[in-house]
Amino acid sequence: MADLTVIDDSLVVRMEGAVRILSQERELRIPLAHIVGVVRDPDPFFRVEGVRASPGIHRDEDDDEKSFWAVDDQAKAIIVILRDNEYEKLVVDVDDPDAAVRLIANSLD
Repeated sequence: MADLTVIDDSLVVRMEGAVRILSQERELRIPLAHIVGVVRDPDPFFRVEGVRASPGIHRDEDDDEKSFWAVDDQAKAIIVILRDNEYEKLVVDVDDPDAAVRLIANSLD
């Protein structure tokens, strides 16, 4: 699970629980200017071809797209779509997906 906050002009994603250990990341900071959009997706595995859920960095075999995954409960997953960033997508589960989508969307306005 991930905890999301907006600090200054960045989305701060803090990994929690087993995902923190398995993904080998404690925290990601993503400039808001690099966020294209965010969607709630209770079944993210069909949105990123060729990926099945182990936490960490994944590459799409067809287009070499790099995504960061930290999903324990796919029913609570969101996808943050990025540009000009190390990752093209950030796929995480959060306590309240609707609130997380609103937080990010409102921060982009």
